[in-house]
Amino acid sequence: MKSILYSSLMVLIASGALGDDIPADSDISAVTLYPAGAMVTRTVPFQTNAGDHRILIADMPDYFDFQTMRITGQGAFTLGAFELRDVNLAPSDPVETPESRALMDEIERLEDAITVKDYEVEAATLRQRAADAQLAFLNAIGQAKAADQLDAASVDDLRAIAAMIGAESLVALEQAHQSRIDATALRGEANDLREDLNKARQELAALLLPVDDSPQLAVRIAADTDVSGSLEVSYYIDEAGWTPIYDFSLMLGDVPALTIDRNVRIAQNSGENWANVAMTLSTAMPSFQSAPSYIGPIIARIDPPIVYAERSASLADGAMLAAPMEMVVEAPMMADRSQARAALQGLTVIYNMPDTVNLAGDGTPVQLALDSKETSPEISALAVPRSDPSAFFMAHITNDSGEIYLPGTVRLFRDGAMVGETQLELTAAGASVDMAFGAIEGLQVSRRILSREEGNTGVFTSSNRRGDQFEITAKNLTGQPYELRILDRYPVSEQEDLVIDRQANPRVTEVDVDGKRGVVAWDILLAPGQEQQISFGYEIGWPTGMELQIPEN
Repeated sequence: MKSILYSSLMVLIASGALGDDIPADSDISAVTLYPAGAMVTRTVPFQTNAGDHRILIADMPDYFDFQTMRITGQGAFTLGAFELRDVNLAPSDPVETPESRALMDEIERLEDAITVKDYEVEAATLRQRAADAQLAFLNAIGQAKAADQLDAASVDDLRAIAAMIGAESLVALEQAHQSRIDATALRGEANDLREDLNKARQELAALLLPVDDSPQLAVRIAADTDVSGSLEVSYYIDEAGWTPIYDFSLMLGDVPALTIDRNVRIAQNSGENWANVAMTLSTAMPSFQSAPSYIGPIIARIDPPIVYAERSASLADGAMLAAPMEMVVEAPMMADRSQARAALQGLTVIYNMPDTVNLAGDGTPVQLALDSKETSPEISALAVPRSDPSAFFMAHITNDSGEIYLPGTVRLFRDGAMVGETQLELTAAGASVDMAFGAIEGLQVSRRILSREEGNTGVFTSSNRRGDQFEITAKNLTGQPYELRILDRYPVSEQEDLVIDRQANPRVTEVDVDGKRGVVAWDILLAPGQEQQISFGYEIGWPTGMELQIPEN
């Protein structure tokens, strides 16, 4: 990943004097994701009046490849120069967004609600005080009446006065009690509102936090009239990519069918989240080599012997540490790079994802479904009896999708059951691949040694003749016929005096299978219940006095 540690100025057209600076925020609207890397597009809406202005975009990512930046515009204005800085930045004011404006409205609502709630608490407190004052007054009246009329009043009058004071006091006590309950509940509601207010203020502070430490992109524009427009800023990042994941589902039966479900696993580690972006997947690899390696002249020269002697002596003394200038060539390094990065030129395929995508900026992977295709494979059975006791289903699959299949993990299913996992190599359109789909338990194979002069862990002998004989047995215990291919191997000689004679019954169908020297194949049709033997062997001859070395077979 390349850090932008410079403030380059790229001029698109000449512009006049600089007018107002217009802060603007951007959103990641589209991404083209490559197997390694991504092209990110940010949309920057703005409004301004006529004149020359500078659009200031302060929410650019910290790291990306500035050399790949491209800027286009939509609206009645003309693009001018642009520059990108990550040092000596002017102070940036917080830029409002729809989220921040919604939080501001919520803060204002909460502040108003808290004010109303405080008034309600005050009203409840006043009611409590009034009830307390009424109760104190009634107590005072009762005491005064009792003192003035205790001797003169009748018993009935005293009862009436006591009943009146008691009833009115009860009413005052109930009012004071209810006022205290109301005030306590209202204070709790006010405290809840204050907690919501503090939370909203914290969220707003996080949203409106100035991004002074992030690079700032300044784009010059010129408009003849008031304009409402947008910019599209595109750039390349390294820390992103996608890989394919395949589900190969083989259904056997009268007509075998293979369903290929293609999925993709995407991830990015740019440090900023991608929310609701239009995602395009590309098989291109822009970060890889895009042109042939340079090849320069190779210069031969001759010098008198004395020159070579002097040069050797100088090198030995350390006086001349560098070769002549014309002999310093970096071609070997370029050749190595070419071999390591050779791939996929001219085979680009583009996939536009139907729905927008959300992808975290911390490298967390997301799996998406790409498509599903069906094809008709050719089914056969393959056995390697020197290692395995049964044959395996083999599907010969032709890529008839019209698209390239990139390397990736393949999950294998046969008749609905998962039978394993493998890797798919790069498969161009029209190319074929052979893939195994698990063991055929009823198709059994075995291999035994009929004769061998010495052990089976390797031979080291000084005689000049050696012969080994083997027998392979294949049994079909299933209820259906199989076209079975059996693989084994013979020793291979690379010396003229080391002669190897081979024998086989029945005869070998193919030699040097898949370009592997000495690997041979027998193709047989095995009916239900049928058993087939294959006998084969070899004799090795070499001159007397020489020693034979041969690994286990």
